[in-house]
Formats: sequence, C-alpha cells, structure tokens
Amino acid sequence: MFVLRPDGQWVDFNAYASKGQPEAMDEIVFPSLNKVIETFGTLTGKAKILSLPVDEAGLAAWIARQKSGDPVQAAEEWAAQYKRRHR
Repeated sequence: MFVLRPDGQWVDFNAYASKGQPEAMDEIVFPSLNKVIETFGTLTGKAKILSLPVDEAGLAAWIARQKSGDPVQAAEEWAAQYKRRHR
C-alpha cells in the first residue's frame, strides 16, 4: 500500500511500519486537512514515488503485532502518542 506524504511523494507504507518506531510514521502525517487538499491539488502527471528500504524482519514483527491486537485501538494509541510528541 502506498501513502502520500505532505511533500507530494508516494511511499510504500511498509517502509515506515517496518521501522518498529511509532514516531517513524510522523513523517507521513499532514498538519491539516487544508494541507491534504493543497497537496492533492499539486499532483499532476506521473506519480512521484520515493523508494525507501523495507526492513523485512521489522515488517514481520509489525504484522505479528497487528494480528494479536485490535487495529482500531492500535491506531488510537498511535494518535495519542503523536499528539503528545507534537504538543
């Protein structure tokens, strides 16, 4: 799965998930809905894909954690941590 970063580049989500650090995903969070709309408005032509490495062991560990827990709860916990990091 690819996600759009605030800089207008697409990246493989697995590159972030495989890092095993919640703060690694901070880089793909848009600061506001307006920034999302603005960024989508600049997308023209061929998609700009940034190639980042995927740590296979880290990705396997992340996938295992998702299977053993509630994904909605995990997302809520990550969001709460994100808010604390960016106060």
